[in-house]
Amino acid sequence: MLTVREALRRPLFGDATVVAGQDGLERGIRWVHVLEVSDFDTLIHGEEMILTTGIAFNSGVISPVRFLSKLIELNASCLCIEIGPYFDNVSQELVELSDRHRFPLILFRSTVRFVDITQDLHSLIINNHHRLLEDLESVSRQFHRLTLSATGTSKVLKLLHESTSAQVVYQPFQGQQVFVPAMDAHERRQF
Repeated sequence: MLTVREALRRPLFGDATVVAGQDGLERGIRWVHVLEVSDFDTLIHGEEMILTTGIAFNSGVISPVRFLSKLIELNASCLCIEIGPYFDNVSQELVELSDRHRFPLILFRSTVRFVDITQDLHSLIINNHHRLLEDLESVSRQFHRLTLSATGTSKVLKLLHESTSAQVVYQPFQGQQVFVPAMDAHERRQF
């Protein structure tokens, strides 16, 4: 999954500054969403990068702190605010809240085109998802081919390990356990 840190490396974030929540830069981003309203409980699913100009803060209906608190509660990935006529400074309370929850707070100090950011990151997310599906299809074909061969068990276990990067333990009904990759006797006993 795309992380906040990876998104910040994109050219459109060249002038962006992380002002708080730096410990949360590994949070995943499933989607990018522009929020300019105060009542958004049903508008996000979680793990979104939120972009805003802060116009909702001027309505008096929601404060920046309450806006941020709701995003944290709804498991958003981070908040990007454009500094401008609707939002001009970050309070210490916002910084402390972001830091406490390891929630990245990112500022754009000049006007940015949210449409360019969403298009760039959505393309990246969709292309990554497409690549994962292609990889899954390839692994699926390999598993199918191996399960049809008489000597496929060890090769299936090796492919399972390679495709998941996880320790594989095979316990047949009769016989010894097989560990891929191999483990020493002490580690095997722990399993």
